[in-house]
Amino acid sequence: MTLEDIAYHLSMISRWNGVIQKPFSVLEHCLYCEELVRHSFYGASVTTRLYALLHDAHEAYTGDIHTALKKKCPYIEEFQQRLDIVIYKKFGIEPPDKLILPTIEWADRKAKLGEAYQFLPRGAYKAILGDKKPPELLPIGCSYGDKREKARQRYTNTLKGLLGEIK
Repeated sequence: MTLEDIAYHLSMISRWNGVIQKPFSVLEHCLYCEELVRHSFYGASVTTRLYALLHDAHEAYTGDIHTALKKKCPYIEEFQQRLDIVIYKKFGIEPPDKLILPTIEWADRKAKLGEAYQFLPRGAYKAILGDKKPPELLPIGCSYGDKREKARQRYTNTLKGLLGEIK
């Protein structure tokens, strides 16, 4: 298990189990979440940004499993949480504390809304949000359509930089 392995696999896994109209990977979603945290919370800690990048790292090994399925099969989420612990240990960090988690969950939800609006067929988007418009359509600094290699490089460089700052 390496940072490069995680970045590679996340870049190859499509968000929304592939039910999207444009290519968008789990890796790009993680970059989007980090951007939201960094730009929405002035002075967001390095640690919070780090966990935003890693919040779906387990999906490098499980794939992007639909939320409804995870709710029906809680053992899936338990397994993903165990993988998170292994990943955190690999990078020499502790699991996120209870003060960080709400920020990560906020960024994940906000990203999900923007992604749903931009990438899902209209019928699927309406099923999720009705007639509401998402609060933010594009991430502030993410470059959609990054080629996989470029996105992997951004992810690994950002993660290495953040890890270097906390150690």
